[in-house]
This record gives sequence, structure tokens and C-alpha cells, in this order.
Amino acid sequence: MTGSPNSGVTSPSTTSSPLPICTDASSIRYVRVAIHYILSESNIQRTYIDGCGTPIVQYNYSGPGNFTEYGDGNGSSTYNGFNFAEDLMASANLELGNSLHGRKTPGETYPDPPPTIPMRLILTGVYFHRDNLAFSTTNNASATHALYDIESNNVIDVYIGWWPSTNWGGNSFGYNDPNKFCYINMYDRYLQPNCRAWATNQAIGSTINHEIYHTLDVYHTWNQIDGCLDTPMGFLYDQPLANGVCVLDYANCWKLDPSLLGCPKKPCDDWQKISNNIMDYNEYYPHATTLCQISRINTTLNANGNSYIHSCNGCIPTQAFFFMEKEVILCTPYSIFMNGQASSNEDQYLIEICEVSDSDPNTCIDGYYNSGWKNGKVGKINLKSFYNFKADKSYKIKLTTASKTCPGTDEWSQTLKTTGCYALAGVCCFEIYPTNPVTDGVVRVSYHVPSDGPLSFSIVNLVSSQVTVLQTSEDEVTGDYQKEFYIGNLPLGTYALQAVYRGQPFSKTIIKQ
Repeated sequence: MTGSPNSGVTSPSTTSSPLPICTDASSIRYVRVAIHYILSESNIQRTYIDGCGTPIVQYNYSGPGNFTEYGDGNGSSTYNGFNFAEDLMASANLELGNSLHGRKTPGETYPDPPPTIPMRLILTGVYFHRDNLAFSTTNNASATHALYDIESNNVIDVYIGWWPSTNWGGNSFGYNDPNKFCYINMYDRYLQPNCRAWATNQAIGSTINHEIYHTLDVYHTWNQIDGCLDTPMGFLYDQPLANGVCVLDYANCWKLDPSLLGCPKKPCDDWQKISNNIMDYNEYYPHATTLCQISRINTTLNANGNSYIHSCNGCIPTQAFFFMEKEVILCTPYSIFMNGQASSNEDQYLIEICEVSDSDPNTCIDGYYNSGWKNGKVGKINLKSFYNFKADKSYKIKLTTASKTCPGTDEWSQTLKTTGCYALAGVCCFEIYPTNPVTDGVVRVSYHVPSDGPLSFSIVNLVSSQVTVLQTSEDEVTGDYQKEFYIGNLPLGTYALQAVYRGQPFSKTIIKQ
């Protein structure tokens, strides 16, 4: 399996070519975007309100405060931060591909087709940052970006968090600066059952587009102060208060709503007062983008020397990206998963693995393996299934992706360190060895099964005695194992990790920090 190249390696059925320079103003520009999740360093307790349904319901939350590498941060392991990032990009690009005329006016005709929006977003990476200061406040946005900026002036960084003290859904930075990024405040929307469709479908894509438009020097359209004569003037209505006071120019029309009272301005009671433009605040989807706004986007991108543009060759380029643990304990059987869900637009991929030294992690010194080009999307792959990893080694893992429909390839690599399962050597009886303390919401448990038998796992809160089942009773065969259990939704504190093997309980104390 290791020690020599794969003699069957072939080139992908694509032709690599240099990335073009976007000189045609009508060509589609693929703009690089990285998604960053801001998490708490430890479990948090918060109360949130589901305001999207009737009646309004209050919920209590316990968890890391955002999507994680392993789940949604709210107890589900079937939907994680990589899935959500992909949904964001799909939602944003769906809207960018649906050209509309500005303003939804019944009976009005448009002799020309709507302008094509010459921009799409491509996902270049997904990152998770456990940072209490960044998690607790948005006041340090620039400082957070300075820490986690990806490829300055080449990637627009989008930071996703949960900041209850703010009243906005998004905020943009870098209007006149080549280093552009934005904040999206939406995790509590995902937590609300009646808002979840909004948070994972069309509206959140509109939020992303709106904020990225801002970074590309496109402004709010109301009162025509955005420098574009072809954007609809926003209508600000007056709001009568209960005490009889009239608040002038209270808000723009979110939607057609004749029930709103005026004082004296007529409210949002006809379509001439409603905008469906992407830079207005309104409920309509998809949104419109005007020729002037498109021109501003192109001018800004061109001014940066196409630095944010990956390509503009009329097809969606592939992007390689994967997540995996940086250190792994080798117990038998063990798994080393490479999660390539965030790779995009690939239908072919190649995996290379080799041993490297800590002093030179980019140069292979032994054990080179090449998978050959595989068809399909990357997904989750257990590297152990085709490579024999050894203890106390460093390995370079490299993924290259390609697309049969779009020229060019892309690659991503990471170093992996392995250690041996020495604690289990020579053990004759059942025993468990959990990681301790638990700081990332995941308990990693090494254990030895001396003979076939049923085994279950649970965790017991030593203060409240509450029991959480991690694994129902399953038959295990003789051998050494390592498993991961997500406990990020449990409060901080001291617990007993309890295993019941062949009817006998075994436990170890763990601390969740």
C-alpha cells in the first residue's frame, strides 16, 4: 500500500490553463469566499426567541454557539458547518443567476431582458475559530479579521456568528479598502424551528449577497444616495405612535402592506413604493440588481487587479478543500476521516499521502501513495481504508480536484501527526481511556474489548445526576477501538463517562471545560 507510487495514475480528463484576466465586462466573474464560524471556547447558556411563528416560543440553548466541524452545535451530527457553508453558496448563487428587473410593478412591461449579474461566489475554505472575545462582541471585528484573514486581498472572508446585542443581520467592511470582509449575524435564526428554512435557504443567500455587494462599493438605494440613477428611490413612511406622536421617515417599505397607518404620508400601499432591489431592505426574492450596480461591482473588482476573481471563463471552477484532525491516536481498528464536503464543483479527485519530517512538511521522504484519479465528489473518506499509517510519524495529505466541464485543477494539503495506542498495549481486561479535559465538545474514547459482547456508553452529570446516552448497547468484537462522542450541548462541569460491557459498568471522570 505504501512505499511506491501508484503505477496506474493518469491525468484528469481536463486541460489545465492559466486563469484568464477578466476583460469582458459581461463575463461571469467567480469571486473567492471563505466562511468562518466564530464559536465559544466553552459551552454557553443562552435564551432565544422563535419569532418567526405563532405563538412566539422561548427556548434555552446550551452548546458552542455556532456550527462546528462535527454538527450543527445544537445536538445534530447530520448537518455541520461544511453543509451550511455549501447551502449558503448555493443560495447566494441561485439568486445571482436569477436576473430580475428592479421593482415589482404589476402590468408594467420591459422590452429588454433583465441585466445579467456577472458574478458568482465560490467557496475556497471553511474555518472554525473558538475565540471568546470574538464570540462575545462585534466591536473587535477588525482585530478578529487580522487574526483569521485568509489570503489578504484575494478572498472575501465571511464571519458567521451569534451576537444578540446587535440589531443587524449583517455588516460589511473594506468598502474602500482592498482587504474586504463581512459579518453575518444569523445563528439564532437557524436555532429557531420556524426560521430554519430562512436560515438555510433563500433569505440568508440574499444577506450574503447584500453584504458582499457592500464590500464591492454598492450602497443602500433609498433616497438615491447610492450613486446610481437607475435604482428605485426608497419610500420612507411615517409611523404614528400610541401617544399620538408621528415619527417622520420611520422606515422603508419592507413589503406591500396597506394595513400600515400613515401620519400623514401614505404607507406602503401600492407597488410604486416597493423596491425589490438587493440593496434595499425588503422581503422579496430573488432580488434585482441594476446596470449601474453591476458597473460598480466590475469597477471595484478591476481596480484590485482581479485579485478576488478566481476565473471568468464561463464555467464554474473547482475548489479543493478538506478538514481533518491534525493529530490522531492509532488504535485498532481506527479511522482517519478526511471531510471533503466543502470542496466544490469537482467530479474528479486525486489523493496523495506521504511521510514528511516536522522540519520540512512539504517534502515527501517515504511511503508515497497516489490514489489515481477518482470519479465523483470527495465527501467523507476514511484514509485508513487504503493507507497504512504508522505511529509517531508526520504525513502530508494532499487533495487535488478537477472538473470535466471546466478547465483547471485545484489542490489543498494538510499535515497529520500520529501517535501510538500505547496505553492499551497488553491490557487483558475491559478499560476505557477518555480524553480529559474536554475543551472542544468532543469526547474521544480509546478502549479495549477483551472478548465479544454488548457495550453501551453514557455520560452522567455528577451534580444533577442527569444521564445522556451516547451509544445504545451494541455488540462489539474483540479488539482495540477509538470513538468520538459529541457532548457540546451539555453544560460545563464534571461528568462520569460510563460504559456498560457485558452487563458490568465501568466509568471514568471527565471535566468539560
